[in-house]
Amino acid sequence: MVPAVQIQTAQAGADWFNEKYAQDLKVERFQFKFPNYLLLEDVFVPDHLGDTLIYFKEIELQVKSYSSLSKSLSLNEFSAIDARFYLRTHLGEERSNISQFIAAFQDDQPKDPNRSFNIEIDELAIDGGRFYLDNRNDTGKVHFYWQDVVTEVNDFLVAGKDV
Repeated sequence: MVPAVQIQTAQAGADWFNEKYAQDLKVERFQFKFPNYLLLEDVFVPDHLGDTLIYFKEIELQVKSYSSLSKSLSLNEFSAIDARFYLRTHLGEERSNISQFIAAFQDDQPKDPNRSFNIEIDELAIDGGRFYLDNRNDTGKVHFYWQDVVTEVNDFLVAGKDV
């Protein structure tokens, strides 16, 4: 794709996501290579207070399949460079920012007990990641900070009716 089209596509996708889920996702660059390869750069997902929840300098995806009917996504590859995860419970709040983010995707409809949500990734890799876990209401406990994360995971699966 032409760079101007890639930027416009990234913005259109982010706008759709933001409107549908009341979020403020930002994607600086998007590249698609036929038939199933996606590259996203400078992906920023803020929490409900505008602080960083998730940030990726670069994400490469190779999609195997997706089904909205079965709520399943299958990837051959998910590779992230300079990934940041800031999981926080802000001062005065009971729920973490990631819990509040996930709640934006839930609707008031009762869950179908026979239907589960699945994400399957054959090869997952993170290079240069950081992970923060912080409860700002609990100053007496150790908070968790993990930097320079480099990991490769094969056959990663998130599945279940409660996901």
